[in-house]
Amino acid sequence: MRTLSQYTILFLSFLLPITTVYTQDSELDSLKAIWAKAPKDTSSYVIYEEVLKNLYYAYEIETMRDLSQEAVELFQKLDYPKGIQRALFFKASALIYLGQNEEALVLFKEGRELCFQIKDTLSAANHFINGGLVYHRVGQWDEALKGYLSAYKIYEQYDSQENLSKVLNNIASIYRTQERYEEAITIYDRSIKIKRSLNDSLGLANTYQNLGILYSYIDEMELSIKYLNDALGLYTVLENDEDVIKCLNALGSIYMNLGCYEEAWDVLLEAEDYTQKDKDIWNASAQHYMLGAIALEKRAYQEAESYLESSILHSQQGSLQKNLQEAYFKLSGAKKELGKHKSAYDALLQAYLLQDSLKEERRLALMEEMQAQYDVLAKENELAVNQLVLEKRTQQRNMLIAVVLSLVLMGGLLLYAFLQRMRIASQKEELQQQRIIQLQQDQQLTAMNAVIEGEEKERMRIASDLHDSLGGLLTAAKAHVSHLSVGSAQEVGKATKMIDEACVEVRRISHNMLPKALSISGLEAALEDIVVNIQQQGYSCKFNAVGLDEKRLGKRSLAVYRILQELINNAMKHANAGKLNIQLFMRDDYLFITVEDDGVGFDVESARLKKGLGLSSVESRVKVMNGEVEWDSEVGEGTSVSIRIPVDA
Repeated sequence: MRTLSQYTILFLSFLLPITTVYTQDSELDSLKAIWAKAPKDTSSYVIYEEVLKNLYYAYEIETMRDLSQEAVELFQKLDYPKGIQRALFFKASALIYLGQNEEALVLFKEGRELCFQIKDTLSAANHFINGGLVYHRVGQWDEALKGYLSAYKIYEQYDSQENLSKVLNNIASIYRTQERYEEAITIYDRSIKIKRSLNDSLGLANTYQNLGILYSYIDEMELSIKYLNDALGLYTVLENDEDVIKCLNALGSIYMNLGCYEEAWDVLLEAEDYTQKDKDIWNASAQHYMLGAIALEKRAYQEAESYLESSILHSQQGSLQKNLQEAYFKLSGAKKELGKHKSAYDALLQAYLLQDSLKEERRLALMEEMQAQYDVLAKENELAVNQLVLEKRTQQRNMLIAVVLSLVLMGGLLLYAFLQRMRIASQKEELQQQRIIQLQQDQQLTAMNAVIEGEEKERMRIASDLHDSLGGLLTAAKAHVSHLSVGSAQEVGKATKMIDEACVEVRRISHNMLPKALSISGLEAALEDIVVNIQQQGYSCKFNAVGLDEKRLGKRSLAVYRILQELINNAMKHANAGKLNIQLFMRDDYLFITVEDDGVGFDVESARLKKGLGLSSVESRVKVMNGEVEWDSEVGEGTSVSIRIPVDA
């Protein structure tokens, strides 16, 4: 589960000592004063480094950047490479926190080159690893790995065990991201050996936690639980509450996915106790979602409702859209079981609206990033102008407020009474309209279902006639032709061949109208027959069915078969597709169907306006089963059809 992967990149972890704390403003001001008065020669190197470290810990990043540039210029004039590379390192580190990653990478590269010139390879390793962290941060995994491995070789030469253990964790993190899990495990094991020799409890806990998460990716749940518990024990002793919560959340998620609900419940309640101390919205949202999901599985519906509503509240406070969507889906199920059907419908509607919103957010993300700098500048100018306008308007507004308030108070009671009556009347009208719409929909579905059932009966009759009547006649005709003595043998053979082809065609049409495999072997076998037939015709076709329970489908199997038959026929005959990908997946009382092709594609809206039989037939059958269908196609881009059909519990 990728959601378990939570790590923080510390860009200065290989530079700044954490044993000394610089927090006093007076000390920082004193150091700045010393720097200002210090002689501008190489002896100021130690002073400026102390000042820059203090600026870092005080989060005065812009001042750190400016002072670093001042130091770069000073040491360049003095031709002092050691001072230049250190000043470049501090400036690059400040730029990272200011979001200027490209500029930071240039400075790290300059710093490395200077380090190699003066043969200070240990300092070069700092530039390598922090440059790697920048690449790691922006998702350029290969470049990040190059930086980490270069740093590793240098630390290995110096036998710097502490730094080796840290950079090994970074290397393993890249391998884990690239799904090179065996390599990542090997690297983590090496890091653990070093940390044990150094008695580095915190570092050991971090590595255990990373290993536990990695093993969950590859379904090695026993090892995942073991390492997470090892990490939990160390974090508890170290009183590191933040990481204790992460470990407990991870364990709760794993136990829940394994179906061990009691263990998951206990672990998550323990995590909740820690979270309440820190009032952590993100963790509270995740924990209450999982507790609600477990309560739902245990059929404790009221408890599920309470936890899920709490998760939604925390997700809204933290703008956690993905968490919010999942919680609404689960809440809909709990409300339904409690008989709160209107609330269940509202929750489900919210879930689908959020789902659409998340898709739109991903589409717009790139555009927003490109305009970010322009927007910031525009907003700053706009705020400056608005501030002047607001100051002028505030005086006018204050004069009007007293008058407006008196009028509002006088009319408030009358307006409230009027609105109450209007609201009640509106609610009654809305309920009546909903009943009418529901009745109309039920009538349409009933009529449509009758048409489809009639169509299937007619298919069965025609298939029977083709097989029993026309098939028998063709067989008899072949027997008579074979015994004809008149005419040449060539002509008789030609006639016999044509009759054989007619028999094959009759059997094919009869099978399409009433597939025997469906009634004998079931839906999956019948679809596999179709796939084999398609492949024999020279097409590339992949078929995959996961979790398919045909007993739960019942009579829907025939409708599903007809839908897929229609979609496949459209792809082959109308879309000129060469490749087909068919997937069936059953989960949470729903059957999900996906059919993808690489054909010529089509304009969905135009096809709906033309009321093509293929598209209408599929949508009608899906609608009869209370399902949903989504068409994704563009001319020249192929077609993807996604269908969701509810099944009996």
